[in-house]
Amino acid sequence: AVEAAAYVRAAGEDVRAGDRVLEPGTLLTAAEIGLLATLGHGQVAVYRRPRVAILSTGNELADLGTEPGPGQIPNTNTYSLMAQVLEAGGDPVSLGVAPDRLEAIEERVRRARDADVILSSAGVSVGELDLVREALTRAGAELHLWKVSMRPGKPITFGSLGGRPFFGLPGNPVSAMVTFELFVRSRRSPTPARGGAISACG
Repeated sequence: AVEAAAYVRAAGEDVRAGDRVLEPGTLLTAAEIGLLATLGHGQVAVYRRPRVAILSTGNELADLGTEPGPGQIPNTNTYSLMAQVLEAGGDPVSLGVAPDRLEAIEERVRRARDADVILSSAGVSVGELDLVREALTRAGAELHLWKVSMRPGKPITFGSLGGRPFFGLPGNPVSAMVTFELFVRSRRSPTPARGGAISACG
């Protein structure tokens, strides 16, 4: 026999009046949006996804759709970093590939001024054609660190350009992805974001 009130869900069983169902800064995925709809909320105040500009540098890089020339390799970092930015909740914007010319790199860096976060890969070591540091300085950036004591990922820089964070990541694809996870994705806003989502500087 079925007991009285069996299989009956009482009002307030899931959420009671006055309960906080989502913490400020929570990344809204399908589950959170469904919960909000269940509670009758068609609109909520949110932070815009941060725009993340991504620049790859190097004469040796051949972009997708082009045939690599002698001594060239495919440009992988732009696309792996764009995917990581998406996974972290950002809106990636590709600045393409800049050749190893100071003026070209500086022009791309200046083009990224509307972004909330700027990423570059390669050009941050000590070689003759590692020009990102000088290009940043010429563009008006303030540099806070240059190199970290770790492998992979030693050649990395962090600075600010017009109040926006700039991360210069290594050119090695594995090093670029590792340093993104450690230094970029882990950067949090004043309100916590689930999964270590990146946030606009504020």
